[in-house]
Parts: sequence; C-alpha cells; structure tokens
Amino acid sequence: MKDKLICFIFCVLSFFSLKAETQKNSPLDQAILEKFFKDLLSSSSAGYVLYGEKPIYLANFRDEIYEIPGTKRHEWTIETSESMQIWKKLKPENNLSNYYFHFKEAIDDLQGNEFLWINKQALQNVLNENQLLFQSKWGPRVSFKTLLDKLLSLNGNILSLFKGDQALLGIVLGYGTHNSLTYERGMYLVQQLIEDAVINPPYKSKPSITNESEMVEKLSASKLMPSLDYSTIQEEIDDLTNLMKPPTNNLYNTSTKITFTHNKDTKESQSLLDMYLASQKLVEEALLSPVLVKNILEKFNIKLEFLDSELSNTNSIHFLNDFKENVSTISNLIAISIFVLIKDLELTAYSHEINHFEAFVNGMKKAQLKDTLSNEANEHTPFHVMRIQMSNNPQLKKNLEEIDQFFNKLALQESVQEILNHKLYVRMVKEGEGSSVSNHTHKVSLHYTVKDIDNNVLYTTNRFDEAPLIDLSKVIVGFRHGILGMKPNEIREISIHPDLAYGRHSKYGSGKVISFQLQLNQIYDDKKQLHLPELIPFDLSTTSKSIPLINFLNNEEKKFIEDCGYSLWMHFLKLENLLNLAHINSENILNLTDILKKVDKLRNNSLLYVPLTVKERQFLRRMHWIIYNYPS
Repeated sequence: MKDKLICFIFCVLSFFSLKAETQKNSPLDQAILEKFFKDLLSSSSAGYVLYGEKPIYLANFRDEIYEIPGTKRHEWTIETSESMQIWKKLKPENNLSNYYFHFKEAIDDLQGNEFLWINKQALQNVLNENQLLFQSKWGPRVSFKTLLDKLLSLNGNILSLFKGDQALLGIVLGYGTHNSLTYERGMYLVQQLIEDAVINPPYKSKPSITNESEMVEKLSASKLMPSLDYSTIQEEIDDLTNLMKPPTNNLYNTSTKITFTHNKDTKESQSLLDMYLASQKLVEEALLSPVLVKNILEKFNIKLEFLDSELSNTNSIHFLNDFKENVSTISNLIAISIFVLIKDLELTAYSHEINHFEAFVNGMKKAQLKDTLSNEANEHTPFHVMRIQMSNNPQLKKNLEEIDQFFNKLALQESVQEILNHKLYVRMVKEGEGSSVSNHTHKVSLHYTVKDIDNNVLYTTNRFDEAPLIDLSKVIVGFRHGILGMKPNEIREISIHPDLAYGRHSKYGSGKVISFQLQLNQIYDDKKQLHLPELIPFDLSTTSKSIPLINFLNNEEKKFIEDCGYSLWMHFLKLENLLNLAHINSENILNLTDILKKVDKLRNNSLLYVPLTVKERQFLRRMHWIIYNYPS
C-alpha cells in the first residue's frame, strides 16, 4: 500500500516540474476536472445549463496570487483556474454542440477572470420570445447569431456587453422576462435614492434617506413618473413590495441552486421554479455517475479517453530527479507568492500604524510551531469582508495604488507634516497669529477650496463673501484633526485619505485623496472641551459597529494579518509529509528561515510586484491544488 502511495506521489510531483508539460489526458487532469465539476454542480446553478433550460451560467474569479492560501476562497480560485487551463487545452468545438463554453482571462487587475456555459437552444428560445424587447434596446438588427457571436468573442466582461441593462441580462441568465423587467424597474427607483450620499465638504456625508416614509416622499416629490398601471409612485412601490419575493436559500421549498427576486403571483415564476426543480433532480443524478467528467465533456462535443485511474510506475525515478533539480526554484516561488500577498495586504490595509509584515511573519512562525489561532484568516471579519469587496471592484485597488504613490511623494517634502502615516498630512503655506484651534474650538469661520488628487477644483467658497461658519462637531474626521493648531490668517493645506473623508467607495473625488486649502478667519472656543473623533476609517465606521475604538481597530487588523500569515504557512506545511513520503527532504523547500530571508530581500529592493512567468504561475497553481486535494 505504501509503495502505491509513493508511486502516486512521484507521478503527482512530476507535474511540479517546470520543464515538463501536462498530458492532455492525464489522470491528474481528470481528477482536477472531476473535483471542479462536482463542486460547481453542487454549489451553483451551472448544472441547469447542461441538464435544463437555463440559457447562460456566468462565473468570475480573481487571480489566485491575491487570495489567502488556506481559505475556501483561495481553494475555489485555484480549482477554477486549474480547470480553465485544462479547458483551454481541450479546445471544445462550440459550433458542433448545443453547449458552448467561453473563458476570458483577465488582461489586467481591472478585469476579473470570467467563464460562461451557454445552452444554445435555451438562449435562442428566450431571444425569440423577447426579440422585440432586445431590438427595442439594442437596435432592429440584433439576432440570436449576433448575440452568440458577441458572447463568444468578448474582450471585456459580459456586463460590458449588456452595458448595465439589467432586464436583458436577467433574461439570458434565466430569471424570466417579467421578473427581470420588474427587477430593473425596482433597481431604477432605488438608484434614484442612493446615487450617492449628500456631500457638502467639509461636513460628513448624509444618507439621502433614513426610512421608508422619506423614500416615498422623495420619490413622490421627484419628477419620476409611475409605471402606466399606477397612478402614483407610492402605489407602485407598495405593489412591488407586496408582489416581489426576495431571494432565499431555498426557493419553492426546494434545494434548487438558483436564487432570484421573483413575482409570487405569475405563471412565469411558477414555471421557472418547477423547471429548475426538475433540473436539480437531473443534476443530482448526474453527480452520482462514475463517468461524470466524460458525460460533461461529451455535452461540449469533446471525446477524450483518459488513462486508467491506476497510476503507472514508469519513469517515477525520472520524475523524482526532475523535482529535486527544481527545489531552489520552488522555494523561490513560495517566497515570491508570500511577498506579493503581503504587499497586497499592506496596500489594502486600513491601519498604517501597525507593521503588517511583522504581523504576517508572526502568524507564519506560530504555524511553524503548530500553535493554534482562533481565526485562521476568518472569512467573516470586517477586514476580510472589505477585502472581498476590494477584489470584486479592482478599480478600488488601482485607486489605492495611486493614493500610495501620492502620499509617498508628499511625505518627502520638508514643509509637510505627517498627522497619520499615509492617511493625513498638512502643509503650512502662510503663518497665522493668535490663539490656535484646539479641543475647545467648536466653530471656525474660514474660506476654503477642495481639490481632487489631480488638483482639479471640486468646490470653493467665494472670497468676496463672508467666510462661512463651520461647525467642527459635524465635519469629516480628517478635516477635524487636520485643522488642529491652526491660527487666524494662517493658510494651510490638508491632504486626506478617503478613509478619513468619504470612504473608498465614494464618487466624490473618485474615492481618492481630497485636499483642502484653508484660510482661517476666526476661532470660536467654548469652555466645554469638544471630544475629538477617533481616526476610524469611514468604511469600517459605517459597516461595523463592533469596532468602536481606534486601538481596538488596530489590534483587530493586526490579528487579521497574523491570521493570514498563519493560514498561508499551515497551508504550505501540508506539503511536508507528501515530500517526506517521496523521500524528498522537505527542509530544503519549507525552510521558514530561508524563505523569510528571500522575502526580506525582495522587500529591500523596494519592489511593488514580482512578475511570474506563465509556467511559474502554472506550477504554483498545480502545487496549491495538490495541497488542497491530497492533504497529509
């Protein structure tokens, strides 16, 4: 039994080699596809495309190098990425099958990876049923062929093709015509209310609505016209609220894997739910088949004979020697992947008062000592949730890179004073005189100009008018701290990170740095000391009531980073026993001291990112997949 296990490990390790190419019909490819298909069909509505009448299944995922090893999100990303690479080699003949497959790799961080499964006949049916609707929105020449050609030749993502048209997208994703149109209408009404919070710098943003009556009042007061069947907007909202059933985990009291807002009283919804219930039963039967991979590939007109599942002993010594030759390369790649992840965590972090590298390494060391941590990169902490939001909107990360560069340059200027590292800076342009703004200052009168990161003016007061009176108890936290110590007639510039202004998701200033140029006129002090607001990031202050204190926030983020390091190294340590069983000294690969020296060297070179070759990325993905699926 042990000999078979070692033989299996030798064959698996052959795929670690950066020199060898994986066979198209290898048993490992079969194992990867089988795991992917089972997980995909068990957890999503993808099976309804192959075993039902769902027109399109859409999925997207981020590059694995930015996910945290040892987490479910990283495991799914690895599994999907590996499967997509195998699909690329298989080259399905889409035009010869009723089922089409399209995979689009991200060309940069602004676009995620995306894949589609398409049921040709089902797509043609919904297009024929809704041809006039599609033509009214896309023009009279739109047809099933033009839509299919566009889907199979996407350069951007599918959302860019539909240009935000939620009704048409909902129809092709199988949510029904009436449901999709109703959802689009409801989202349009909501969008009028939450376009963005009311922003009046330097004051804190105000939510546009706080309760349902305000929502109805605002919509009724607007120039929006109700739909034809309703006499008032309120009547339409009441009807939408009463008729539409929001998504639940178990629609129709079944275990269907598709959730959507649907009209409870229409035949369309009943028909869709019945159809997906029938599809779910077929999917469950398919999952029991011992030839699941073969059956699915044949639906895409791929006929491929896999090798017997029993692995051969041929060339196992060659595989072992080949692996030994790449020991240093493997150690280097692990170091690079750690370096990239730490850099990404530092970039997206909220606190710049903690040493993220040190916290990450502490987590790795605890894993090395087999200490137990409570979270192991807990995927439900506010920090992890915000990180997922970041990955779902790559533009946010681009913004943070631009902000980071802005503050790096600003910090080098001698006249600039740092209030909070990479968050808040001030520069005195002209000195003032007299008493200064303090904790006792409740109000000030001043003229000011607000600019974005590109020095474009967003707002300015009229210098010929009286200086406006500002209530400091109602201003953004960055402004309140940035104005401390300012004297009458002083001119000062304050540069504020969006975390201390209106948040990373705000449209104001494009969610980047905003700067105030202030000329203080008069100070209004009070005997009562005004409590200074804590420097809590805007997004966390509005989403997590469990983080009331800045010190607590710093400690929690430090713990989160430590958990990430722990999770990553525990993940790599699972490779240890596999290597030892194959008579390969794991210490040559998993030497934490040596790897950390390599990571430290990369950091000392002031690199932001270390590019990996295609083969190196393939190797790392395959190694991760082995760790997840063949644990010690």
